[in-house]
Amino acid sequence: MKIHIIHHPDEALVRIFSVMISNERKIMATIEELTQAVADVKAIVDQFGPAVNAFEARITQLLVGQIPPNVQAAVDRAVEDLKAVAGSGSAALADAADGIDEAAQPPSPPPADTTPPPADQPA
Repeated sequence: MKIHIIHHPDEALVRIFSVMISNERKIMATIEELTQAVADVKAIVDQFGPAVNAFEARITQLLVGQIPPNVQAAVDRAVEDLKAVAGSGSAALADAADGIDEAAQPPSPPPADTTPPPADQPA
């Protein structure tokens, strides 16, 4: 005895579309989470630069002429380090927004040197 099960094509399509809609909802939820996470990081980084500048201005105001030059140099270096951190945060955001996952892609090889040798040297 053979049993043949015939699925109505509409039932198969309904199942396919149901799976597609379910997957689409999951993707959209993930995109919304990503968008929120990026907005949260951006808000923090956006506050960092002005905070460093305010810190630098306040320290300068309080300490101008009151500390030895070597200590002032150390403070200046610390402020520059903080500015570099802010720059790194901006660079990280720019990298995250470029649409390229550098960790998943090997770096591009450097371009070949196409400079011709000087005329007095053989190629």
